[in-house]
Amino acid sequence: MVKRKGILENLEQSSDIVREIELYKKLYFGNLLSFYEKFVKFIGRLFLLRSSDIKKLEEFNRVKTNLNLNITYDEIYTSQILILIIFIIFSLPFIIISDIIKFALIVFSGVFLSYLIGEYPFILYRSVKNKKKAQLISLILFLTLKLRDNPNLEQALVFAIKYTQLPLKLDLLGIMRDIINKKYISAAEALDLYAKEWSEEAPFFLSGMQIVISSVYEPDPIERERILDRAIEETLDTFLIYLESNIRELKGPIDMIAVFGVTFPTLLLTIFPISAIFLSNLFSPSFLFILVDIIIPLLVFAMLRGFLEGKVLNIFATSSIYYYLFIREREKISLNIYSLVMSILSCLVIMFLLFEFFFNFLQGFKLLNIILSAVFIFSIGIAVSIYYFVYYFAFRDLDIDLSKIEADISSFSFTLGNILLNNIPIEDAIVRIYPRFKNRPIGKFLGEIYKNLKFGVPFSVAVFDKKIGALRKYPSAYLEATMELLSESSSVSPKTAGKVAISIAKYFRYFDKVRSRFLDLVAESISQVKTLSRFVGPAILSIVIAVAIMSVYILYNLGILLQNVKASLGSPGDFSEYVSYTMIDIFELFSSAENLTPQSLYIIVGIFNILISYLGSLLVQVIEVGDDKIKKSKNLARYMLYSSVIFFIFSILSTWALWNIASPLVSSMLSP
Repeated sequence: MVKRKGILENLEQSSDIVREIELYKKLYFGNLLSFYEKFVKFIGRLFLLRSSDIKKLEEFNRVKTNLNLNITYDEIYTSQILILIIFIIFSLPFIIISDIIKFALIVFSGVFLSYLIGEYPFILYRSVKNKKKAQLISLILFLTLKLRDNPNLEQALVFAIKYTQLPLKLDLLGIMRDIINKKYISAAEALDLYAKEWSEEAPFFLSGMQIVISSVYEPDPIERERILDRAIEETLDTFLIYLESNIRELKGPIDMIAVFGVTFPTLLLTIFPISAIFLSNLFSPSFLFILVDIIIPLLVFAMLRGFLEGKVLNIFATSSIYYYLFIREREKISLNIYSLVMSILSCLVIMFLLFEFFFNFLQGFKLLNIILSAVFIFSIGIAVSIYYFVYYFAFRDLDIDLSKIEADISSFSFTLGNILLNNIPIEDAIVRIYPRFKNRPIGKFLGEIYKNLKFGVPFSVAVFDKKIGALRKYPSAYLEATMELLSESSSVSPKTAGKVAISIAKYFRYFDKVRSRFLDLVAESISQVKTLSRFVGPAILSIVIAVAIMSVYILYNLGILLQNVKASLGSPGDFSEYVSYTMIDIFELFSSAENLTPQSLYIIVGIFNILISYLGSLLVQVIEVGDDKIKKSKNLARYMLYSSVIFFIFSILSTWALWNIASPLVSSMLSP
């Protein structure tokens, strides 16, 4: 018992779990969670309401433990009520002046914000749970590699805890604590029950874990290795079946982007010009902006996030704690670079805003004003593209190196394993294989290790130290896991490390096969999203907005014509036998189209095009590479560039063509 408690204490102290949790919160959730906690605590200090929802309190306590939150549910509940009251108070003047639309909008915003404040921790918890699900296969891998040499499941669990990252690490520490406190008879019982908790959400983990547990009772080492190999294969095969069933459901999100990104705006812009004339109090430019640029993108984002978190897993993500530390360290430099670029681009945007202020380019029905609006939207799209491109460029070399390193890990492990089997220490083995890989990024990684070893530091320090370790320059999760396993096994003997290295090579090759199959399965869906976001969506939206602009232009001039007709009629009695004044009064409403200018329509739809392209890029990003900040910047830079250029070119050409068709018609109507 003393020994077991000592193991747990060493695990918790050596990893400094509290510091790791705080670092995890900062790296994975950013500053938003910190701001949220400070805001909620501030409201709680002003006054505090008590929630009577026992079920919600119990659920929040579980969330609080997993996220290590520094707030209480009563503070969240108080913040919700206060925000809702503030928004209702601000909406009261509009109900007094009978402006129902603004009243409803403010109340809706208050309800939505209040709901978001209450649900934010639970949204993060679902995200954390999905990250745990993606780590379960790595847990199987760690357990099997340790059990190959020693069929002691408890020691294998200790090994897995040491090298598993957050958030799954917290669950494993809890399991170990329960074993020590004799809540479970053995580690086998504890892991079996834990695997059954994932039976519905991660059936691949349950099938793999049951085989892993069965290997412990096999006395023959060769047969045990065969069972452990089958555990990995069974886990990945079941995982692939799990993905296949979920990938079929990708059609839903893709259709949703198509409907909300193309079909719905097309229908809306078709009826909007007429609706804005006859129902101007409701269908105004501000209404269109709120609906198209706020409500629809938020709705699509929420639905996409819910689907992706529940259905799509990417166990092939390469991010690790070293990866995020590497990015955070260098972001301080890159921030200065792209801040300067964004400042220059912001000056261009401000110039257009000043142009609007002095020359009023958003008013009037001129082709030049529409072109200026197009340039304004194009500058925003290009600014976003350059922002992400400059960020990616700061890490471009790292992205390329990591891709090449991960491609070489299997051959590197196999080569190293064969040398270690000759009972050569791992330090010498690293030096021996260096010439073969010296011209590749993984050779640079080995060179960093050798450089550190020359200073007399231990192998583990040469690789893992946060200040001088080689992983700080090459932060790959695959590479980190490989070196951790080799470091651990080499402490037993070089031959043991050699067996582990060859096993790693074999497992990664199998991983590559599964990844290739996965990419084949999603290829068609991904191709649809890429085409829709980068070309089809912007092209259709640009043509639709050109048609809407021409509709507004013609209706506006028709209204002017009817005003002139009414002015020439004289008194109603003079011309009542020819024309109905009532009809003229109705059609005179067309002149109110001046409040719905082509420029405002173009800007609203242009912003919508940028947002939909962003959401399409997000869907592709999560499916293909997971939560990779560098690749996300690369994809966003390309998507924003393609989308902005296509929308700008097609909209200008379409508007110019339709304008040349409509202008002679309008001129003939207005001519005496």
